[in-house]
Amino acid sequence: MTTLNNSYTFFQLFLLLVSFGVSLSINGFSLTARESVKLSEYKRSIVSPGEIFELGLFKAATRWTDMDGWYLGIWYKRLPTLVVWIANRDYPLSNSTATLKISNNNLFLDDDQSGLPVWNTNVINQINIEEPSVAELLDNGNFVLRYSNSKSFQWQSFDYPTDFLLPGMKLGWDRTKNLNKTLTSWASLTEPTSGSYVFAIENWTVSHGLLYSNGQLEFRTGPLYRNIVNITETEDEISHSLNITPNVSSTSLLQLTTAGTLQLTEFIGGERHFLFLFPLDRCDFYNKCGENSYCITNETCVCIAGFQPGGQYAVGLTKSKPRCLRKSNLSCLEKEFKKIRNVKLPDTQYAIADTKVGLEECEKRCLMNCNCTAFANTDMGNGESGCVMWTGDLIDVRSYNTDEGQDLYVKLPADDLRGKRNVNIKTIIGSIIGGLGLLGLVCYWLVITRNRSKTNSPSDSSQVFEDWGSICMDYDVIATATGNFSDSNTLGKGGFGTVYKGQLPDGHKIAVKKMTADSKGGLTGLGNEINLIAKVQHSNLIRLLGFCSTSHPDHNLLVYEYVENSSLDTYIFDTTGQYALDWEMRFEIIKGIVRGLIYLHQDSRFRIIHLDLKPNNILLDKDMIPKISDFGLAQTLERNATKGFVETAVGTFGYIAPELRNDNVYSVKSDVYSFGVMLLEIVSGKKNMEYFKNFDGTSLLRYIWDSWSKGKVLEIVDPVLKDSSLSSLQEEEIRRCVQIGLLCVHESPEDRPTMTLILSLLGKEVDFIDRPKPPAETEWTGIKGEASTSTAPPIASTMGAR
Repeated sequence: MTTLNNSYTFFQLFLLLVSFGVSLSINGFSLTARESVKLSEYKRSIVSPGEIFELGLFKAATRWTDMDGWYLGIWYKRLPTLVVWIANRDYPLSNSTATLKISNNNLFLDDDQSGLPVWNTNVINQINIEEPSVAELLDNGNFVLRYSNSKSFQWQSFDYPTDFLLPGMKLGWDRTKNLNKTLTSWASLTEPTSGSYVFAIENWTVSHGLLYSNGQLEFRTGPLYRNIVNITETEDEISHSLNITPNVSSTSLLQLTTAGTLQLTEFIGGERHFLFLFPLDRCDFYNKCGENSYCITNETCVCIAGFQPGGQYAVGLTKSKPRCLRKSNLSCLEKEFKKIRNVKLPDTQYAIADTKVGLEECEKRCLMNCNCTAFANTDMGNGESGCVMWTGDLIDVRSYNTDEGQDLYVKLPADDLRGKRNVNIKTIIGSIIGGLGLLGLVCYWLVITRNRSKTNSPSDSSQVFEDWGSICMDYDVIATATGNFSDSNTLGKGGFGTVYKGQLPDGHKIAVKKMTADSKGGLTGLGNEINLIAKVQHSNLIRLLGFCSTSHPDHNLLVYEYVENSSLDTYIFDTTGQYALDWEMRFEIIKGIVRGLIYLHQDSRFRIIHLDLKPNNILLDKDMIPKISDFGLAQTLERNATKGFVETAVGTFGYIAPELRNDNVYSVKSDVYSFGVMLLEIVSGKKNMEYFKNFDGTSLLRYIWDSWSKGKVLEIVDPVLKDSSLSSLQEEEIRRCVQIGLLCVHESPEDRPTMTLILSLLGKEVDFIDRPKPPAETEWTGIKGEASTSTAPPIASTMGAR
């Protein structure tokens, strides 16, 4: 489990605008039938025995009027903005004067202005009616009503969750009480009334959590979610509760946010730690790719083995819902299965399950069932695993880059299997010849790297070209495509060589990076890029199509997808106005870069640290979608590592994080720093390094921080944007971006936000942004290499958490 830490003060991130009125608590922590609590401007409340939780009135927005309303809620006593339960969320009080009392063994909240109750516990079928009731707030946050001489509860707030699941609370069906316990989001960050998102538990043969938006199914939980919950299935209940483990502590909270995400967080020593966020990406959305296909992380849809595009989508799969049909019809004689690894298993609403059957017996049963299309062995709850068989279409499947998925066994017709085995002999011979050629390349690579290793260790033990035969391209084909690397086809030059435009014989346009003999990094940079991004696919990362490497020093080539609109620096540093970008386009580019970095830092098969983020390395396609490029300096981190070390500082002046520049230490926060510089450049239209040279050593970062601290943020905005008419919303987005950028360029990596948090801040999922400190001082000395280029890939090691 990856933990993302930040030092932002608890729920200030969510509810800065909610004002609370509680400071004076009643003696003790319980309410008897002979007492009532006056909740008014005197700010009385009920406190749990250990002073962990507090119950009282708080003030927030309402849906129906422009005026705020008052709500009865429970929050952490030391964190009064962290509201975890609300009694009257859809029936707010119009003023702060109310009375909480027990009457007829029920709790009532009366509006003192009208004298009418706005909320009550509605407990019926009472026994021992003569025995008085007591209400108390427990240290686990549960507000309970019980008979004075009984430990069992007549009513408890844990049975009526709002948007938080606390440890000890359960979601799902309680058949003894006829209750379906769900989470419902707030209507907005400042409005506690019921929102449009609901998270519910359904027993679709296998128990799942389902996220609905306005009644439409948006998301079905997968294996990661099952790792953090206890699933209980009995005659009396089907429930999910937080699984307290070394990864999920007793201070953990699962929240359904106003953005429709499930966030698992914990609070330790004044810091909020984000443990999980669901959905992980758009592949998590329900049935993203349609029946009998699965979604991979870059939102590409692929037909499951044994299926092919058909019907109205016969021309090929699309990002809408393709229709994948059987290549050959199944018969009752099928005896083979195709194992699909590491996927989210299909929707089990119409599946067959048996907890007493293992994998081998499950396979036999699927073979005997003519209608069985696939089977798997999966977690069934209650600590048990069992056999699940599907008899129809396979719906809502996705793949994972890491090993959190499960194995699915798909039944294939004999014709499909036979077709795979009857491989043309010419293909085999061609493969052997091609393989021998490839082996020669590999040997050459190993000789080169072995000679270099006498003085330098490899930057990472994984830097052996993995599975690269499938993307190896012929030099002559690439040379022809680029007009023999004609100057007229030159797109740009960088630290590793020259980039050319080309066109393959099939008409596909490409961009070719030619690693010249004297380019910094040379073959090492080539290997670095192939190993890191050959199998990494995301809409905001440049796609590597192929490569070429021969014994000739000028024949080391990388082939990328061609992007039509050059790089970001062309637009934001343009002084002619020819390439001006409006704010809306800049904001979309910023968010696209963030999404790409989130994928690199936490969602890809490796944790990849780019280490050379700058506008020159952000390419823009025909739709102006940003693509992060140039991974020649990139490093990886193990999942349990917090930082790595390089022998020589790397990067480009003006964008290098201080810890990398001064101590040769890198982490995900090194990319955050570079992103922060780039973000401030996008807003201001000024280049950090050029500003430093032209203004007596004052960095652009310091200039922007000074302007921000004086409340003059809009003065630093690119004149191109000033000349356009910015709306008040756009001005607010600019202020938010400047503040985020300044947080990113803090001296200490620990003070910088994660990319995940940055995306939430940009999308206003988190409403409070901390006050930035002065930025790290900019230095232009002490790094090997030229100021305008990047340095060669370094020797690297990693350090795990201690």
